[in-house]
Amino acid sequence: MSASILTQSHPAPVHLVRWVASIRDQLKPPVGNKLLNGDGCEFKVMVVAGPNTRTDYHLEDGEEWFYMVEGDMCLRVVDGGVFRDVVIREGESFMLPGNIPHSPQRLANTIGLVIERERDQTEIDHLRWYCPQCREIVHEGTFHCVDLGSQLKPVIEGYYASTESRTCSKCGTLDLHPSQRTPPAADPAGAAKKPGHNSINPDTHPNPFNLRQAIEAKGIAPGSSAFLYGPESQFHLKASRGPSTSVEFKAAANETWFYQLSGSCTVNVQVADKTESVQVDEGQCYLLPRGISHAVQRSADSLGLVLSRP
Repeated sequence: MSASILTQSHPAPVHLVRWVASIRDQLKPPVGNKLLNGDGCEFKVMVVAGPNTRTDYHLEDGEEWFYMVEGDMCLRVVDGGVFRDVVIREGESFMLPGNIPHSPQRLANTIGLVIERERDQTEIDHLRWYCPQCREIVHEGTFHCVDLGSQLKPVIEGYYASTESRTCSKCGTLDLHPSQRTPPAADPAGAAKKPGHNSINPDTHPNPFNLRQAIEAKGIAPGSSAFLYGPESQFHLKASRGPSTSVEFKAAANETWFYQLSGSCTVNVQVADKTESVQVDEGQCYLLPRGISHAVQRSADSLGLVLSRP
């Protein structure tokens, strides 16, 4: 494996489960996240551990991909103005559209993988709190997101330090600390929608599904790939089955993230008129920088995920 393509922001492939074990003691409330790839990267690849203590709802322009590595989680969303729970179980995948208020609820001894994209200079993220009584917006903090791991905590702590911020202007209810309450529960069927909220399109962003079962159901032939999300979504997630040998080098305008579910793949890259190779083994993930001309070889009976942006 050559060192010239590998950098601090785009290091050698990492075994996801082993890496989680090595940093598990760093995953602390209120958010419990740690970036695997972040600074200087287009894709923000992070793991998030439970339990967490969040009652806020996060909004951003881009999509977020959720995959549960250990245990189950509940993603509370405001979908078309209706509060509902999206349960993501171990081994399941879910692609959240942009601009959907969401509040991840994680139990103890759970690990999830979350991938977002970097923000444009003009993009603003929002942290929003809803009144537990009347469900009006109580407070909304905004920030330009550079490092979600470090930026969420001060916004959350600042909100709970202010009685004024936590008092609903409509009904006067004082929002309690997370240790004393949970986010608004799911609305009953047929509940009236609150205006001003986007909806999740189930055709492009379906409910959570078991990743491996979905791949098997597609019947992907050896040497072929199939979309799990896309081409309508911002993120394109494909499953690729080996054996395959790509001889055509192509440069992607954006980063490409590889995750090997079984077997291995070799990412051959062209750098300064030389061809170098990065091998991604079973259980490993690797983030290829944008603009790098590359071709991928896959071993027999291998299966891998490839996440990219068009």
